[in-house]
Amino acid sequence: MGNLIFTIATLMLGSIDLIYQEEPTQKILGTWYSEGSRATKWIYYESGDLHKYLDNELSTVFKYSISHSCGSDSDNEFYFIKWVDSGGTEFCYEINGINENNTGILSITSMKTGRISLFER
Repeated sequence: MGNLIFTIATLMLGSIDLIYQEEPTQKILGTWYSEGSRATKWIYYESGDLHKYLDNELSTVFKYSISHSCGSDSDNEFYFIKWVDSGGTEFCYEINGINENNTGILSITSMKTGRISLFER
């Protein structure tokens, strides 16, 4: 009986922990600056818009979405972010981390070039 209660309590605590984990779609929201230059700024909006700025001038607007697949890439353990420009061209990135352990760092890897981009809050 004691083992059954322990097992149930463990499952309940694990479920509570999952409820409070922030999803990447929430973690990415807000302003991110290029690691090397604060002149490059990306702002992710809850509406699914990404505004890219250079020297405080809006340079590009994308629609974005986060899921376990992007283009021909798919993996249930990893998240991908897809950007779509006004012409319908898609850009796929693997999300390496979004503010993991409160570091304030966004890390993504281009699926096309393998280039890693780092941004900070």
